[in-house]
Amino acid sequence: EDFEEDRVRQASGNGLIGKVRVVADPAIPERDMNRARLVVRYKGAAIEKTVEHMRGSPENPLTVEECVQKFFKCVDYSGLADARAKAPLIVERVLSLERVEDIGDLMALL
Repeated sequence: EDFEEDRVRQASGNGLIGKVRVVADPAIPERDMNRARLVVRYKGAAIEKTVEHMRGSPENPLTVEECVQKFFKCVDYSGLADARAKAPLIVERVLSLERVEDIGDLMALL
């Protein structure tokens, strides 16, 4: 929902657009998709944050609950009513995958 056109065009954040610069950090390899560095400068002060491993990576995994929440958010974003109806069953089957006797039951939900 954060990236839908009406949300992006909201005037509340547009004042920042001209104040933001995106600059590649030469200390981070070009194809490194895990690390990021953010520097915020305001009234002569600078606050810096570096993330070595993005959330959801093997080094910084999501909890099961976070993963389930993300799945439901993706399903909701899809706008597919059928997918929303099946989502709880999909989660239930995936979370108990070691007890599933016939993977076809899960595949039929997808």
